[in-house]
Amino acid sequence: MTGAEVPLEIVGCDGLEKVLPDRAPRPLDASIPLIGYAGERTALQVALRVPDRAPGSPGFGVPVRLRVRAPEGVRARLRRVELVDVRTPCTGEIDPAEYLTTEPGLLPDLLRPMDDDEEVLVVPGRRHAIWVGLEIDADAPTARGTVAVDVLGDGLGAGAGDGVGGDIGAPVLGTVEAPLEVIGVRLPALSIVATHWFHGDGIAWHYDAEPLSERWWGIVERFLGSLAGMSATSVLTPVWTPPLDTAEGATRMTVQLLGIADDGDGRYRFDTAPLERWIAVARRAGITHLELPHLFTQWGARATPAILVDTPEGRQRRFGWDVPAIEPAYRALLEQMLPVVLGVLEREIGLDRVIAHVSDEPRARDRETYAAARAVVADLLYGVRVVDALSSVDLYREGLVPHPVVAADHVGPFLAAGVEGMWVYHCVEQRRGVANRFIAQPSTTTRVLGSQLFCAGAGGFLHWGFNFYNSALSRRGVDPFVDTCAGGAFPGGDAFLVYPGPGGEPLPSLRYEAMADAMRDHRVGQALAARLGRDRAVELLRPDQDGPAAPGPYALPPGLTADDLRRREVAAVRALVAAEEAAEEELAKEESTDGR
Repeated sequence: MTGAEVPLEIVGCDGLEKVLPDRAPRPLDASIPLIGYAGERTALQVALRVPDRAPGSPGFGVPVRLRVRAPEGVRARLRRVELVDVRTPCTGEIDPAEYLTTEPGLLPDLLRPMDDDEEVLVVPGRRHAIWVGLEIDADAPTARGTVAVDVLGDGLGAGAGDGVGGDIGAPVLGTVEAPLEVIGVRLPALSIVATHWFHGDGIAWHYDAEPLSERWWGIVERFLGSLAGMSATSVLTPVWTPPLDTAEGATRMTVQLLGIADDGDGRYRFDTAPLERWIAVARRAGITHLELPHLFTQWGARATPAILVDTPEGRQRRFGWDVPAIEPAYRALLEQMLPVVLGVLEREIGLDRVIAHVSDEPRARDRETYAAARAVVADLLYGVRVVDALSSVDLYREGLVPHPVVAADHVGPFLAAGVEGMWVYHCVEQRRGVANRFIAQPSTTTRVLGSQLFCAGAGGFLHWGFNFYNSALSRRGVDPFVDTCAGGAFPGGDAFLVYPGPGGEPLPSLRYEAMADAMRDHRVGQALAARLGRDRAVELLRPDQDGPAAPGPYALPPGLTADDLRRREVAAVRALVAAEEAAEEELAKEESTDGR
């Protein structure tokens, strides 16, 4: 089979494109180079298609392999971009122009690892995509080069060679080339708190791994590494089972790090060893902050979380939906438990890196119950930052939530109220006009978040689902490879960013990579601000913020394209490189003067 005999369409795409099976992809604009920072990663994609029933099309498909030729100091890693079933692409009132589709169907999301010489069968009639990840050496100097991806035919194997896949004489059916600028600047660590809530029960049920068993711990460590790999800095820590996304009157699978024993004399004993192990695992992964679970139930703070206590009669559930927030027995437990927990956290990471929550998403009508619950614990959380997700500015104005995490489409009243360093979140409700990460949305809708957070001076970002593998309200577990919509209640992808892969390995998604890019944009802003000043950094990252027609700080800029984002990145990093080179020249002059 020669290149002339194979009607194979080959299109190079950047990492922001979602290659749909039935739609021509946006080709890579070769005038905009890929940007790879020292110690970081970037990517391009190769889209492949054999026309259905075209002359010369084999019925079974065309087997191909990829060979990557990259500059020195750049390592390639291939992944299949797999289609997943999205039965609920969107909910509620939306702008269809902001979505790839509003109809149920198969959409690209899962990035499944490939062996270097793995064959890809390009089945006629739909497009396939291969993710070509490019990992830049930590000590890579600033340089410009080209990445070339050869598509090899004949179904022949690839041997050892430079890059990924060797040349053993298989015909080259086509080549994708992309300019690459390696930036020999180490970006600073993310300066804000970024948390995507971690759910230990999904790991337990999906892998049939008993919580706190050695197998569970091993998987948790790999997932925490993945969490940190997208520049998340904080992790929701199940000191007790988080009272989140749980049907009223029901309980989630118990994942409780703190051992609690009651011998019947009113004094509790605590085993903090699992909590200390969690802290050590999180720190090894690169996580710098820890969040305590919410102290009261979601959406109103009316009840207490379910907590397991060992007694002479056996393990018992204490508290839960049937116990009100102001129950004296719960306060009695907290008076003993919180000082122990906070003591461990202060010793291990410092209280300035601890985040507490009262109740998630209280509404204006919940002010009385939220205020009562907050009063139960306020004196026990002295010196700890307490934040809660919020849409109603009234609760902030009344002082009930002094550190709000504000829905991205509700920031206006909070900005008018003078909230500084405001945290932002988005979830199922932020479906129109703002950044989000649904599978049916373009990757630009996810990536734009990072520059927005930097330019707005946000203090943090929160999302509720890094690995939520349950149906809505946790009525049952779901297999995210089959059900991406939490039982159909949420838009596909709202509940998780990674898939639970074989052997306890988390598998990334296109949305995971876009979120990692978003946080990298924030880190670029930090580097620019350090060299050129914050005003210049904002000007480079968000030129659309000037003038009377500028969108709000978290609004999607009208008509923003992936190429717009890529051009902004190129302009920003070239300014950064120029500033770094100027600083090095100035330092060299000073050293030369000192030497004389």
